[in-house]
Amino acid sequence: MFVSRRSIADRLCHGALLGLVPLALAAVPARLAGAQCNGLSLAISSGAPIVPGTTDIGNHCDDCTTNVSLPFPVSMYGTLYNALRVSSNGTVQFTTNTDTYGNNCLPRSELGVAICPNWDDLLTDGPNEGIFESIAGSTPSRVLSLEWRGRYYSGGGTANFEVRLFEDNSRLEIIFGEMGEGGRNATIGVQDVSRPPTQYVCNTGGLIAPGTKLTFACSNGPMGSGSAFPNTVYACGNQGATLLSVNVAPGTSPPSTGISVRADLTSIGGIASQPFYDDGSHGDVTPGDNVWSFGFTVPELTPPGDKRIIYTIADAQGRSTSGAMPLMTNPCASAGPDVIVVGLAGINYYGALGNVSAYAIGTDACNRGDVPVLWIQGGTQHPLIAQNMYRLKDGRFEQLGQSFLKHSFQSLNSPGCATCVQPPMGGAQLGVGCSDVYGAGYNGSQGNLGPRSTVNATTGVFAWPPPAPAGDVIGQRLQVYTSDVDPAGNQGALYFAEVHYVTADDAQWTNPFNPAVPAINGLNNASYQRITIASTTAFPQAVDSPHAMSPAIQAWKD
Repeated sequence: MFVSRRSIADRLCHGALLGLVPLALAAVPARLAGAQCNGLSLAISSGAPIVPGTTDIGNHCDDCTTNVSLPFPVSMYGTLYNALRVSSNGTVQFTTNTDTYGNNCLPRSELGVAICPNWDDLLTDGPNEGIFESIAGSTPSRVLSLEWRGRYYSGGGTANFEVRLFEDNSRLEIIFGEMGEGGRNATIGVQDVSRPPTQYVCNTGGLIAPGTKLTFACSNGPMGSGSAFPNTVYACGNQGATLLSVNVAPGTSPPSTGISVRADLTSIGGIASQPFYDDGSHGDVTPGDNVWSFGFTVPELTPPGDKRIIYTIADAQGRSTSGAMPLMTNPCASAGPDVIVVGLAGINYYGALGNVSAYAIGTDACNRGDVPVLWIQGGTQHPLIAQNMYRLKDGRFEQLGQSFLKHSFQSLNSPGCATCVQPPMGGAQLGVGCSDVYGAGYNGSQGNLGPRSTVNATTGVFAWPPPAPAGDVIGQRLQVYTSDVDPAGNQGALYFAEVHYVTADDAQWTNPFNPAVPAINGLNNASYQRITIASTTAFPQAVDSPHAMSPAIQAWKD
């Protein structure tokens, strides 16, 4: 699951599902003989233009739905509907009403019978944004287009796509225009409540080019889902090895015979129509289990990036469907994952208890390596952030206080460090060249702060979950004696804030192509910056420039 990063208030307000609210959308019996189908086939093509919507339906928001009365009944899995609801977050719902921005892989019960042209965290409340409809043609061959013009909450650019519904109910289409994030963090597909979904992507790599068209049609033919394991490889000898697999459900009415699976591997240095196998050869594990596989090693010099491998399943009855499997290819890694702190992002003062004051320091971290860094919310695969304060007074350099360790959660993957390469796992990784900012409010949130005693600072290994936080104002936060920061008693003193990321995959990484080189990426994760404190109740202010990759004790020498 991918959830875009929001403020804590946003998470509490917008993160809850609205629930399965009954719709006033009448479903009527299917009128077409043989309209009932077990699933939808998928065909993928290119060069299709967006049909601009001409009527604004009034969807301008962050997380909302809008009712649409259909000009003709639309068949979904053999049932006709005369109305639907569209969400700002890129869903079309026939039986439910949810505006949730947190997408998941299909099927999802909260969506009911639904089309997901681009289920993601989107905004439609800007200038010239919204959802627009248009109707083309004449009865009985009219086409209804529903066009989204929006942008990503994460700041990843614009999102322009549409759903086309046909009066003859021969098919439905999804067409893409400019897509800033290219579907990396989206769910795209169609689902029923009781039949297998037809999913194109779910939080996977590979850009969706403008003009890409997905055509879904009623089918009793074979269905399937594809995957690559591992789904991130390095084009360096055997480091490029992956097993490509398609799990096939044979068709019915009549039953499928003569099933075949082929894929286009030209994007990773293979052939355009590569056969897959279900006979225990070519990497296939179990013969005859309807999991069709092909073991492949991505050759050296293959261009790096997100790849979307298109596969086709066909049977002897003339039925076929397509799908996509993601694969991220990287050049030979030489630096590994490497987190550094490039600056502070504000400092909060929370108050005092007795003679102790509490603070929190915001952080801006970057991955300057050539491998994404794990940033998984919960569990034990994310960085921890230490916050410290120091004072230089009368030639004496002292540590005044420290915080518990903040447990990080989900990266924003923003530009600002270098060319940001969006990682294959979305917010569960910090991509190469990407930035992730936690404001002081996040780093001072007591529910995310755990003790230092459960963490190995050298390896980054830690226990989970942290104990419940204390309820007072200073608990877990960066604590200092109030008298140590009182300007009246510290004439001429200089103060310094330090932050330190403890990151297991950073700290433990050794080059697989040169294992004799020791793990050193964990030695540059601390940075400091001088701060000023105007009074014992003021928010400290960062001054001068940050000293990246340098612990605060270096300030004594500097």
